[in-house]
Amino acid sequence: MIDRQTPEDSPRSRGIVWYPFDFSRGQIIAALPDDLESRVMPGGPVALAEEEAGVALLEGPVDESDAVLIDSLQRALVPVVLLVDAGTIAPIARGCVSLTLPVNPETLASVLRAACEQARVAREAQETTRQLEELNAIGVKLSGERDTKLLLDLILTKARTITRSDAASIYLVEAPGDGSRRLRFEMAQNESVPVEFNAVSLPLSPESLAGHVALSGEILHVADAYALPERCSYRFNSEVDALAGYRTKSMLVLPMKTPGGDIIGVLELINCKRESGRPFESTAAIEREALPFPAPFRNLAASLASQAAVALSNSNLFRELTRRQGRLEALVDVSQRVTRLWPPATVQKRIADLYQTLLQADAVALHLIDESRLVRAEVRGESLDPLLPAEQAVGEGPIGGVAASGDPRAIAEIAGYAPLSPAQREAAASGRLRAWLSVPVRAGDRIVGVLTALSGQAPAFSEDDVAVATTFAAQAGIALENSRLYAELERALEGVKKSQDQLVQVERLRALGEMAAGVAHDFNNLLAVVMLRTELLLARGQAPEVAESLTMIRQSAHDGAQTVRRIQEFTRTRSTRPFGRVDVQHVLQEVVELARPRWRDQAQSRGVTFDVGVEGGRVEGRPIPMVAGTVEELREAFLNLLNNALEAMPAGGRFAFQIASEGSRVAVRATDSGCGMSEETRRRVFEPFFTTKGAQGNGLGLAVVWGIVARHGGEIEVETTLGRGTTFVVSLPVPTVLPEDSDPGDASRLPDGTRVLLVEDNLEILRSLADLLRDSGCRVIEAPDGMAALSRIHSEHVDLVLTDLAMPGISGWEVAAACRERFPAAPIGLITGFGDQLDPERIERHGIRFVVAKPFTSGELLREIATAFRAGDRV
Repeated sequence: MIDRQTPEDSPRSRGIVWYPFDFSRGQIIAALPDDLESRVMPGGPVALAEEEAGVALLEGPVDESDAVLIDSLQRALVPVVLLVDAGTIAPIARGCVSLTLPVNPETLASVLRAACEQARVAREAQETTRQLEELNAIGVKLSGERDTKLLLDLILTKARTITRSDAASIYLVEAPGDGSRRLRFEMAQNESVPVEFNAVSLPLSPESLAGHVALSGEILHVADAYALPERCSYRFNSEVDALAGYRTKSMLVLPMKTPGGDIIGVLELINCKRESGRPFESTAAIEREALPFPAPFRNLAASLASQAAVALSNSNLFRELTRRQGRLEALVDVSQRVTRLWPPATVQKRIADLYQTLLQADAVALHLIDESRLVRAEVRGESLDPLLPAEQAVGEGPIGGVAASGDPRAIAEIAGYAPLSPAQREAAASGRLRAWLSVPVRAGDRIVGVLTALSGQAPAFSEDDVAVATTFAAQAGIALENSRLYAELERALEGVKKSQDQLVQVERLRALGEMAAGVAHDFNNLLAVVMLRTELLLARGQAPEVAESLTMIRQSAHDGAQTVRRIQEFTRTRSTRPFGRVDVQHVLQEVVELARPRWRDQAQSRGVTFDVGVEGGRVEGRPIPMVAGTVEELREAFLNLLNNALEAMPAGGRFAFQIASEGSRVAVRATDSGCGMSEETRRRVFEPFFTTKGAQGNGLGLAVVWGIVARHGGEIEVETTLGRGTTFVVSLPVPTVLPEDSDPGDASRLPDGTRVLLVEDNLEILRSLADLLRDSGCRVIEAPDGMAALSRIHSEHVDLVLTDLAMPGISGWEVAAACRERFPAAPIGLITGFGDQLDPERIERHGIRFVVAKPFTSGELLREIATAFRAGDRV
């Protein structure tokens, strides 16, 4: 009587889950259902083999010691389920079920129950092994193997061993999915001749020996394959012998039938020998020595074929279970990632990994559409370029066809697919790849890519595979679109952050500049008195010791003036100097030469070597375009960068100016191999008075660089890594129209008797300037303020007007306007303690010929006056 109990009515058998004493995931053990009893492993796999049947639950990733343990467990017929964290890249032990955490409790329980059932079957097989000795031992080994190729090889090896066969072959029955059945020549072994074997699919026909056995289920014993009875419907194909130089004589052909009666393959044993393991020396020896298979061997082989069928069936079922579990996890994983924001590279890698797991494929590739091309973003597998090229046109090949049509494409047999090139079919054959599946990846209504899977397993991809792959691809498309939006958002946020940082920097320096401008004005007035008075005293002749002291005073005042000038530099208050044409590459070469004594001569005297140079200079054969600016200022900026880099490389190193044209800008990268900066230093590097050099630095060098670059309409950024060097990137605009170069002319003495109106509210400067001009042959009309100046111009004629700018009451602007109206031809010059920060357009409107920034030397003032007179003569 047949028990027709349903699965729901059947009592669930108890399973044992063994785990090591140092298992760290106790919550998983605690959550196991009642029918799975958890126990700590005893002293080792050998001891475990004597306990009740169960499954071992271990943690990944697998290292060498774990691999040894797993191998021992499998030899003890204990199935192993391995828990691996998501994203772990490590080898997985062969024959294990690998579950990626987190895992669904029901899924885990289902896998453990199946593994426990497997363990029970194995123990029963072990008992049979003890009873039937060698045959049963072989059965245990077959039931413990889960890798199909290894399992088939084991079947052939053991079948030949127990039957003393010289050669053997295995055929598997497969269903391609179109309702037909085929016989696949899957594997062969031969002890006497080398076998160059390629798996091939054949029609399932009763005309061949293997086909007849697969269809009828009969066992065929053939004494001589070349002497079959005439009445037989099947025939032996002698072409195989001819190609191999072999002689097939006795044969034993057995169906591999499951307990349910399904024939899943055919085992073919060839040429029984008197002594196992000894090859035949020749075809004549085979003819002479090959024996028919005796009855005991037939029975053993029949039992082995049945065992092999069960093992193959279990392997297929187990692989299917793992595949379905992997599909579920992959679909859940990609669904979760749709709702997250990840970088595109991370999403692409994960999609390829999940797709491979989902379809249990041997190779996969993700191609993304870039205009009319498909570009391979990810690939899993080796030597796949002919089959899955890095780039191809949309519409070209199976992948391009899917991208063009939007329809999935499944190829059951790559070897017989005519549209593929011979090189592609050869690559598939060498990689033992049989089936192909490509599905479109969509983001909304757009096709954004193609997912492709290649497999060497039989049967080919089924309709269920296509449906699951299509569902996965739809989820993957959403994930890819989200990752693209995420990347755009990151770029936008980075741009906003950069703009905010630049705005904060500009505002901070602007505020400091406003404060520094007032301080600079007062200092400039004081230093102007000191410099003018010392120069007057020196010009009138002094005793040597007095002259030496005066020279020291003048130098100190000059140094103080330079400090004030640097403060004004970073505040962007120097705007009156006219811009000219600047060849940036030439400036860089000048900077390298100017600094040569420091980076070569002085460095070599200290035993230090620097490699300094200029790189780049032409783009597609064209020179770097010129920019508008002041040569002296840009030279000072780049010299500061070079000196700063040398100080960052106390033990020597390499520094390079790299110049390039980038659109409408000229970019200069100043790169050193020095100590780099911390993030805190990088953020503050352009702040005035911020220095990491202690008492040796004043913290104005890079602040001046920032001011010069900003004044030229450019930008400067810092790229640095602590301990790995720094790069300053200076970007200068290229104007559509370059300014004309100016000719400063030669200095000359003032005409004798020149009448100069001198307006200055600082009495010390007034008297000092008056003395200087009188010593130069001028007649000086002094005015201590603007009101006095206006009074004097109505009563006296003047040839030149020198006026301070910031004065109480009437300013220098108003004095200049009145003088221009009264004396249109007289040059007007401004003397100011604010530096040359004035608006050039305003200076031109008021007819100002020149501006002299305090403090100044007598030579500078006289040259400006002489130049103004010459310009007046030309007008």
